[in-house]
Amino acid sequence: MALVLTSIDEFRRPLEKVSPTQSATLAATGLIWTRYCLVIKPINYALSLCNFSLGVANGVQFLRAYRYHSLKGGVGKNV
Repeated sequence: MALVLTSIDEFRRPLEKVSPTQSATLAATGLIWTRYCLVIKPINYALSLCNFSLGVANGVQFLRAYRYHSLKGGVGKNV
């Protein structure tokens, strides 16, 4: 849960300090683990919700950072 709260808190950071690569990796990890939590028996809904929140928060952060860095001409570079 702390990772989700940290991801949400990252929205206050300036976009030039946000890494699109890190955000994309955390988003993919959250969504992959969400799927896994729904496949195992017994289904762990609390953990899947936490991982889904991680995936969505970092997916949005990735889109914000990607747009910012692509306009600046340095996609993937953390200044």
